[in-house]
Amino acid sequence: TITLTSEPTADVTVHLEPNATDAAVTPAVATFSSSDWNTPQTVTVQAVDDDVDDGDAALVVQSVMASADAVYDGLAAVEVAFTVADDDMAGFVVVTPTTAGEYTLTEDPTEAPLATYTLSLASEPVADVSITLDVNATQGVVSPAAVIFTPNAWAVEQTVTVHAVNDAVDDGDAVFAVQHAAESADAVYAAMGIDDVTFTAMDDDAAGFVVSGVDGPDRLTEDGADAPSAVYTLVLASEPTGDVTVSIAVNSTQGEVVPAAVTFTPSAWYEAQTLMVMAVDDSVDDGDVGFEVGHVVASADAVYSSMSIEALMFTAVDNDAVGIVVGAGGNGSVWRTVTEDSSAAAAVYMLTLTSEPTAEVTVTLATNNTQGEVAPAAVFFAPNTWTAEQSVTVHAVNDAVNDGD
Repeated sequence: TITLTSEPTADVTVHLEPNATDAAVTPAVATFSSSDWNTPQTVTVQAVDDDVDDGDAALVVQSVMASADAVYDGLAAVEVAFTVADDDMAGFVVVTPTTAGEYTLTEDPTEAPLATYTLSLASEPVADVSITLDVNATQGVVSPAAVIFTPNAWAVEQTVTVHAVNDAVDDGDAVFAVQHAAESADAVYAAMGIDDVTFTAMDDDAAGFVVSGVDGPDRLTEDGADAPSAVYTLVLASEPTGDVTVSIAVNSTQGEVVPAAVTFTPSAWYEAQTLMVMAVDDSVDDGDVGFEVGHVVASADAVYSSMSIEALMFTAVDNDAVGIVVGAGGNGSVWRTVTEDSSAAAAVYMLTLTSEPTAEVTVTLATNNTQGEVAPAAVFFAPNTWTAEQSVTVHAVNDAVNDGD
């Protein structure tokens, strides 16, 4: 309350003026007359409720007097001090998903849910506040990239949307965070940090090798150019982080695969590669032989380098048969009649093998009685010359006995 300390000779007007906008004074003017100069008048000082975090403020209410009474008109102003206690607290309000499941996002674009949360300010800023949003990993995407709060719309919540990135790499579930960086000419907000919001991207990829069904027989003959072949394809089930090379390993010389190796790159991992399996055409009578087509994986991708591929089984069907062929010599016939006349021509025939031997083959030659002689006494076929014909010469022994043919 305010009163005068003595009766004025004229009305005294007191102007009540606060020195800041943080408070309002009622009434703004109080008047005292000579009849009520000593009656207290109530002055109400009320802090102005704003939304700005501007801290506690010192307030002074000055009483400036005006009057036809020269004594009161020239009296110095009276000041009353107050403190305006601020009830605002600057801050960022992050409203995140209410259940744990909403923090888990799948990569499948047909099933992947989007996660949303909201941002708002806890108090009115004195300048625009811009919040930049970013993700600390390639597994997530956030939009928008930034939100802005103005002094006249600071309390309006802004929605942030987050989803997992759908890649083709088997890289497991990944935890990522949405990070926030604030910029503002408002020093209070410019100095404040905002908590990250963390999510989990559930991987929907599985590394592996897809081997198609074999197109062709699993029993392959050695018929050279006419031999049937079997074909199968190989492709990756997910994108690798480095080249994946699959080398073919055949456990027998009876089989062959073309090409001997295939390579899958991160940019063409989904392209199937064709492999052809054939029996090796040799000349040895070694019977039908089963062989296994194995696969050796090499990659800088740790997931693929640790994987194996099931082997495929085939049989090489032999087309060779052991035998010795007795063929005609220079006279065109195997069977000949030779005479005992020393001037008579000898008979000649040829010997060859029907298949390649695995070691030297010796054929010993002998007649079954004393009426004939054969040369040489033996012929030899080596594995590297088995196809060469060997010549055998036969002639009759010229005796003086009339013993008939």
